[in-house]
Amino acid sequence: MLTELRINWEEFMTKKEYAAAIDMTGPFSSWCIADLYEKVIIEEKSIKISRKSNSLFFNSFKNTLNELKINIQEIKNWYVGVGPGSYTGIRVGASFVSGILYSSQENIKITGVPSFFPIAAEVSTENNGKTGVVFQVTPKSLLIYSVYKRGGVLNSLDKPLLVNEENAEVLLEEYSKVVTLQDLKNNLLAKGALKDKIICLNSFPVRRMFDKECCTNSNNIEDLIYIRPAVTAAVNAG
Repeated sequence: MLTELRINWEEFMTKKEYAAAIDMTGPFSSWCIADLYEKVIIEEKSIKISRKSNSLFFNSFKNTLNELKINIQEIKNWYVGVGPGSYTGIRVGASFVSGILYSSQENIKITGVPSFFPIAAEVSTENNGKTGVVFQVTPKSLLIYSVYKRGGVLNSLDKPLLVNEENAEVLLEEYSKVVTLQDLKNNLLAKGALKDKIICLNSFPVRRMFDKECCTNSNNIEDLIYIRPAVTAAVNAG
């Protein structure tokens, strides 16, 4: 005997799944939502913040989900910025996603994305070319993360290079492009050796976190919470 299936077929057929990318490692609180079925970006924000304002992310993100009528459980793929940058920002992003992971009964995929990859991708790193992503250390020194593309995928050197007045000109010759998110107007190197050579972005290119060329480092949530932030802090301290 056949039994009628009492299913709301209209609801079933219109079920959606989404991907979200978040990064709070630098001077911006940034996030992006993509529709996995339509394969389009449906919302993107990158808000300039002060050092202790990462919590602004929560209300902004939640309000946008409500406006778009998206249930957070419908977000199946998460891309999280893992630094370098703000230790607090890294932990806020990782802890937020970990809460979602452990409260969900659904399969959720999490990918940790080095935060300098989207920045390099925004200025179109060429195959076999090398892009330098710049972070300020002191008014007289900078860190440059070397990013290069091989086989269409971004890679980086294990350690950043410390740039000072003595080696700036020599190191700059190695890069086809140099880019930063930070305000370097008071940095002596930016005024001197790096003047007119640095591309300064006015927001974090968070949508680039979805790019296949950026997603080379898959991390589970334990890596995001415990391992990566500690490594980043050690690098910056050095």
